[in-house]
Amino acid sequence: MSSLDKHVIRKARPYRCAILVILTAIITYASQWFYIQQTTRYQQAIKTEQLNDDVRQLNTKNTELYNTLTHQEKSLAIQQATNQQLQEQLDKLQNNVISLKKELVFYQTINQGNNTSKLQIRELHLRANEMEPELFHYRLVITQGKKITRPLSGSLSLTLKGMQHDKEIQSDIGEHTLSLRHVQVIEGQIKLTDMFQPTNIVVILKQNKQTLTRTFDWQLGGY
Repeated sequence: MSSLDKHVIRKARPYRCAILVILTAIITYASQWFYIQQTTRYQQAIKTEQLNDDVRQLNTKNTELYNTLTHQEKSLAIQQATNQQLQEQLDKLQNNVISLKKELVFYQTINQGNNTSKLQIRELHLRANEMEPELFHYRLVITQGKKITRPLSGSLSLTLKGMQHDKEIQSDIGEHTLSLRHVQVIEGQIKLTDMFQPTNIVVILKQNKQTLTRTFDWQLGGY
């Protein structure tokens, strides 16, 4: 075999190195990109978990604040209801005190100067009903003189007089039993019919053989 037979002539491959370089660069870039993606996802997962923890803590605080607010609102509502009840009771007591003072002044006025020995039809007060315009309240005061020491008994009747359709009409309001020692207050109601114009009320008191009559003009006031 000659020396020429031992040498193999190979063709040059100029792009082989370039391809290897490109492949190496691609693999390196892909590895770096994958690493960056994994790192970013991991960091995002950590941040997400932290945010979830923050949200859970905020929800817990929000629940605590809501429970506290609800408790305070209930306490405030109870306090307001209590204050309202106390105010209503106070107003009621004040109204009772005012009424008692009026009653005291009323009876003091009745007893002033009552040194007579006679039975008297003293006063008649009329008051309109705010809820029912056709309804009226009356209060009649009967007194006995201070010189009379025994209780008195008898009967008492009231008659309402007025005009209706240009005619004079009268109707019995009612009868009451007289049983008093010093003072008796008789109260009742009068209900007027349509088109009736009251003019006066006649009070007739019978005690044994004694009869007292007094006529009061229809005049509204208060008591």
